[in-house]
Amino acid sequence: MGHTNPSEALRRHVPEDMRTTLETLISREGWLVPPGQGLKKSMTMLSLGGLIRLVNGCVKRECEPFKNWITEVVVEVQREGFYTLEKAEVQPREPDAPTAYAMPAEVADAIVRLEEHNLRMDEEWLAQRREERRFESGVTAAHQEMLVQHPRCSRSTGRSSACWAGSWRTRIPGAGRRKRGPRLPPPRSARRAPSRCCRSGSGTSWRSPRTCGRWPR
Repeated sequence: MGHTNPSEALRRHVPEDMRTTLETLISREGWLVPPGQGLKKSMTMLSLGGLIRLVNGCVKRECEPFKNWITEVVVEVQREGFYTLEKAEVQPREPDAPTAYAMPAEVADAIVRLEEHNLRMDEEWLAQRREERRFESGVTAAHQEMLVQHPRCSRSTGRSSACWAGSWRTRIPGAGRRKRGPRLPPPRSARRAPSRCCRSGSGTSWRSPRTCGRWPR
């Protein structure tokens, strides 16, 4: 309809008693939301009066035929007290059948465009479902390929978390490596005590066997 801000257009043209959310209608009327229509519970639903008021606030040329028909109905009702449609050229053959009336061209055009919009929504939903199924089949095929290539996964015991982790580590560089922390000095019990192994003219010196090259006697 040409409204750049739908929320602002609803607040300006439609009163609160003519609009409500889909979630409220579902809980109050027990409606069922048909799949594939792109409907959400947070959407705002309008009554017939709210829809007419919103269309009357539209500035696009496509809304002019419908606005003209609404004006014609209001003027005819105020002048004559009622509004009557023209009778259809083809009437039902049954004697007790009600009289058929011709639908105005403006209303028929609006209904046709609404049906075209619903068909496009159905096609988009089906295309989205096909894409999701294609993606799921691709992921399943990739998992099966990883199971076949990894030797641990070819066992008859079935899949396991260790098998999955191994298959991912073979493909992801650096995965599964342990991070080394800072080196700590060994405890005192593990240190080698110095040995009195070297004798010199000046006396006895304390040296390790690695320094003097001889082990103590």
